[in-house]
Amino acid sequence: MSGGSSSKSQKEMARSIVQKLRTAGVRLVALDWDRTIITVHTKGCWEDGPSKLAKHVRPCFKYFIAACLDSSLHLCVVTFSSQSPLIKDTLKIAIPHSDTSAIIIRGNTKDWARIQGVPILGKQQHIASAIREVTSKRHQVIQPGEVILMDDDTENLKIAETFGHRAFFVRDDMAMEHFKECVMDHLPNNTKTASDKN
Repeated sequence: MSGGSSSKSQKEMARSIVQKLRTAGVRLVALDWDRTIITVHTKGCWEDGPSKLAKHVRPCFKYFIAACLDSSLHLCVVTFSSQSPLIKDTLKIAIPHSDTSAIIIRGNTKDWARIQGVPILGKQQHIASAIREVTSKRHQVIQPGEVILMDDDTENLKIAETFGHRAFFVRDDMAMEHFKECVMDHLPNNTKTASDKN
């Protein structure tokens, strides 16, 4: 996230995306990890440390996450990986000028309680736990329609939609321009489905 006109443009686009999410009623952004925030799939067994993994964080998500943290949006990482400490350290390295400790991380670990009554489908337990933390620790109530899941797995997105959440497909070549275009074009209508990858 170096300086220059390109960096300034990326920051402005990220802020525009965040503003559009907020005006569309989104209050909690749930981000997948593998092949979403990062371009690779770690399979939950990355052994080369956070510094090397930080190089795989998508540039558009560096700026987007920083913009989210500068706003009133709540942010969480929802992943099937069990390497939550690695994710935390990687984000801290990749986005050094933001307080990444504010990001709620829900991986397949035993350090958070599963939510009774929520099916073990897709990322629903992860999202439900993040919502509970926002309620209990930040004293804000999040409704299903105020959550957006960004993921590369269409099945997870379809499941999220059945629970009333918004869904945003992250394609392999996601760049800031396409990211902004999709949010601006589809989110206001609240009609984007997991099968819509354009």
